[in-house]
Amino acid sequence: MRATHPPSPADAARFRAEGRWREAQSVGRHLAELASGGDRTALIDDTGTCSHAELAGLADRVRAALVHAGVRPGDSVLVLTPLRIGAVAAMLGSRLAGCVTVLVDRRAGAADVAAACTSLPARVILAYDADAERLSLSTYGQVLPVERILLAGSSSDPSDPSGPSEPSDPSDPSGPSEPSDPSHSSDPPDSSDPPDSSHPSNPSELHLGPDDVLLDPDTPNLVLFTSGTTSAPRGVLHTLNSLRCGTQNMVDTLDLQAGDTFLLSSPLASITGVLQIESALMAHAGVLLAERFSPEDALESVLRHGVSVIGGAPIISETIFAECDHRGITRLPLRCIALGGTMIGPAVLSAAERLNVGYVRVYGSSEVPFSTATEFNDDSGHDGAPLPGVDVSVRAEGPDELLIRGPHQFHGYLNPADNVNAFCDGWVRTGDQAEVAGGRVRITGRLKDVAARKGLKMSLAEIDAAAAVLGECAAFAVPDPVTGERVALAVRASVASDLSFDDVVDALLATGLARWKLPEQVVAWDGEFPRTASGKIIRRDLADERRHLRTLYAPRLR
Repeated sequence: MRATHPPSPADAARFRAEGRWREAQSVGRHLAELASGGDRTALIDDTGTCSHAELAGLADRVRAALVHAGVRPGDSVLVLTPLRIGAVAAMLGSRLAGCVTVLVDRRAGAADVAAACTSLPARVILAYDADAERLSLSTYGQVLPVERILLAGSSSDPSDPSGPSEPSDPSDPSGPSEPSDPSHSSDPPDSSDPPDSSHPSNPSELHLGPDDVLLDPDTPNLVLFTSGTTSAPRGVLHTLNSLRCGTQNMVDTLDLQAGDTFLLSSPLASITGVLQIESALMAHAGVLLAERFSPEDALESVLRHGVSVIGGAPIISETIFAECDHRGITRLPLRCIALGGTMIGPAVLSAAERLNVGYVRVYGSSEVPFSTATEFNDDSGHDGAPLPGVDVSVRAEGPDELLIRGPHQFHGYLNPADNVNAFCDGWVRTGDQAEVAGGRVRITGRLKDVAARKGLKMSLAEIDAAAAVLGECAAFAVPDPVTGERVALAVRASVASDLSFDDVVDALLATGLARWKLPEQVVAWDGEFPRTASGKIIRRDLADERRHLRTLYAPRLR
């Protein structure tokens, strides 16, 4: 596929001249880079560990399985992503096959999966068996079970359980070992559906090896879905080069070293998840994949595995620090936290100082990842200076909207219609208000109708659309001491009189809304919703408790 809004030819030439964009590299070169961390731990999940060399081998197994299934460079592959070693291998293997990798979080609702598959039909879907069954993924195309691919060996046929034919790990002639995973099945996959004969089904038929196939660094190879002002999630297109530049910014800003270990609790199918994985691979560092987050378990993991870096929304660090206070812990292996995603309060910064943990404020988004950063322990309240290659400005018309451009910027949305209001003369419109002075950025507000729960953005318009089954409703964001923000849903009193909280949840889930996007507060609203002269609901006014006739809460808030 082609980018829908790439940087201008002049900008592209400049990025290459500055050494920020690379020329095409072979699959073999990419494999060697993946394996270059050797025996150092790359990933840890709740089933075991995986070294950099082993991860390269696992990714190559996925690549071979995709080729055997008839997938060709440029084809779309949907990867449903829990925070597990196999999901990371699936993401990387799809890239090595030259595919457009579409990431969808395993917690997605049926509506999210349908939207992704409708936006860009997948030639093949990579998923764990349980997730494939739960979301009926076979209705959208051929499903290759991740756990079976990883067990089948490194032969090109994932349905052949006889084991590897030839080692695929460029740094280890004995071949990769596998992380233990209780969900892996020893049964061979169902091979009753043969590969599509319209495509070569074996690498030998192509007469090409990994060293002969070049991956184009300037065509889209990754799609991430992000919530915006529209009801439908938007597919963000990144290339190898744009993603590499955002990754390099993170590595340099945090001074990542081979001995570092991230704690990742954000979804792999988010820019935070992707950047932390990519940064660890670039720096030969490690990532602890925390599929289920709780302050108690997270702190135990930090202590047990020597976690040294935490990134993402401030609420993640804040809850871990609060658990330290509760248990009387005064020292951690953490050396730094990178804070972004929402407004940052003083409590988390003072806790970091008390525990002798360095902190960095960063600003970025799915469209412009890791764009600005402060120096370590800068408490002046701004959001940092532009990182190498990044330009910032403020839009002249209307509110002071922050504009960003650079070699790391996305290459448009999957649906070209979404690009109409996303750019301004080549600059990416961030949707955030900001001040830019003295070469530093300070975020002052948000223009988009989104709520940020634990740093993950949810489109309020999307929730409105789902809630329409209940009658006239409007979603709005409410500050929350645990999650940063939570979603509340205002329902006209005439509709809400007989509703229970469970009634609302059941109705929204039935529309296909993902469970993590559900409102945690439902209010019966007195009278008409507040609106602008043009008829748009004024969401901030929905928080006026004087107009709340009745309030229902999720169990955690009762």
